[in-house]
Amino acid sequence: MFADHCEKCGSSDLEEIDVNSVVIEDLIYRLQQIKATQFDRSVVKCHNCGHEFTAKHEDCPQKGRFGIGLLVYVTMLKFMLRGVLRKIGNFTSKVNGFSISPKGIQDMLLRVGSACQSEYLRTLERVRAAPWKYVDETGIRVNGKNWWLWIFRTPTANSRK
Repeated sequence: MFADHCEKCGSSDLEEIDVNSVVIEDLIYRLQQIKATQFDRSVVKCHNCGHEFTAKHEDCPQKGRFGIGLLVYVTMLKFMLRGVLRKIGNFTSKVNGFSISPKGIQDMLLRVGSACQSEYLRTLERVRAAPWKYVDETGIRVNGKNWWLWIFRTPTANSRK
């Protein structure tokens, strides 16, 4: 960027003698709207056995009406930012143009919890079956009640089979 006039006297008789580089870090705010996608799934009947069912689509959730991106977004707002359900609804309404009740948010979080349950149980079994364990615990207060947060480490904690 070159100046077109002197900031002191206004003269346009200028010569470049050096260049100063400045790097600015900034947040670029883009409004992200929630996108609705319609899936037309056929209800079909098997001529062989008579079974009737609805066809599946890999991008269409089998349960509920919210996609995985929205489920992850709301879960992050709740647990990483420690958002209150009512405030999460206000936030998504203002920022994303997506209105949802606190009950709707709670249902989304329960759905995410249900989806994670089988992996949680597999992890629990691996910890219980490990030859040795490292356990650490710390006390935390949640809604005025005392709880314990436990962390378990096994020899194969970082390996996946």
